[in-house]
Amino acid sequence: MKKRCLFGALLLAASLSLSACGYRTVQEMYRFPKRTQEYTALQSTIEQAMSGMEFASPVTGENQQTVQTADLDGDGRQEYLVFARENSEKPLKILIFHETEDEQYYLMETLHMNGSAFEAVEYADMDGRPGKELVIGRRLSNQVMRIAAVYSFADGQSDQLINTIYTKFLTTDLDEDGIQELVVIREGDTDVSAGSSVIYTLQGESMERSREVRLSQRVEQIKRVKISRLQSGEPAVYVSSTINDSAIVTDVLMMKNGEFINLNSTGRLAYSVKALRNYYLYMSDIDEDGVMELPSLLDMRSVHPELESTEPQQLVYWYAIDSEGRQTEKLYTFHNVEGGWYLRLNIDANQADRMSVERDGQKLNFYIWDEGFEDARLLFSIRTLTGKDRIQEASKDNQIVLYQTDSVIYTAKLETGGLASGITQEYLADSFRLMGIDSKKEG
Repeated sequence: MKKRCLFGALLLAASLSLSACGYRTVQEMYRFPKRTQEYTALQSTIEQAMSGMEFASPVTGENQQTVQTADLDGDGRQEYLVFARENSEKPLKILIFHETEDEQYYLMETLHMNGSAFEAVEYADMDGRPGKELVIGRRLSNQVMRIAAVYSFADGQSDQLINTIYTKFLTTDLDEDGIQELVVIREGDTDVSAGSSVIYTLQGESMERSREVRLSQRVEQIKRVKISRLQSGEPAVYVSSTINDSAIVTDVLMMKNGEFINLNSTGRLAYSVKALRNYYLYMSDIDEDGVMELPSLLDMRSVHPELESTEPQQLVYWYAIDSEGRQTEKLYTFHNVEGGWYLRLNIDANQADRMSVERDGQKLNFYIWDEGFEDARLLFSIRTLTGKDRIQEASKDNQIVLYQTDSVIYTAKLETGGLASGITQEYLADSFRLMGIDSKKEG
């Protein structure tokens, strides 16, 4: 373990050096303080094998190091994978080094590939046997077409199982049999047709392809792809795409009764939500229970419609779906996209219908109507303070600090109506959240 940790530090330094300065020579990449004899041996072996090559780290995904480790052949010892490029007919190279029992290293195999760059790398258990399959996504020279390949390893040799076109891919265990599958998302057949997805499963020595399922939108409109669970417990792939730059629609891909399906296939806009004040709302595990929730907007009535400055506000209703497409109410939130925060509201559907939020200068006032919608009671207000005197302002009028940074302070003031409704300062502090970048519309 100590050996791997030390080598991991070396790899991290190499990756940081690469990202800051572009592709570098072998000598530049490995100009570090002297290490133990085994590190020296590994470094020397890599340098010799890399003659005439330059490092070419994957550009996306979780595995972007120039040198990576994985037990590919299942012998209990890690292989070292070096991602490189040279000027040749097949410029992309993966050099795979094996460590012997006496801590020596040798070049086990070199994978030669065409393309302009490694896009993504994943390591997956696709056959249930010891070792990992290697999944490589690479870009071709036109930067549009991408090729995904899967390699298995045994007895010191690789076997390419599949070579297929993709736009996006991921590995996951959708049927929960303990082994992973390859999910591939592709463009439509024409410029205007929707994208599609297929799943590949390793059966014996070959990859079997599922039937193709259609997506709601074209693949270039895809903004988010996430793996999570349905309300009924099954794993699913959630694919969120834009609709005419004004809304988000989510496709939900899963295995059901041995068949790869899209739960959104019958109603292409069934799981869609309009942009909130020019910001996209994406699926999220908003209540952190391990189940993915989908958003929907709920219009709120105005407390003072006679004021021209009054701006209509909306609640976000979050729901989960099960394997039958049925919805389960989970949570309500209020998102202040301009201020970069949101509030989790512990309310039911009846209370949500009676909620109102209105802007009053630098603050937002939260109200609840009576059952007859004749009177709206002020519950609390939230302010965003950014001025030079923000610290002094935050200490006035019995405000509580919800969150503070070097440049902004978010405060709340609990009103009499809120106290009467059982709202506490602790509740407001626990309910306040900053918005993540996933919530914001690009551009």
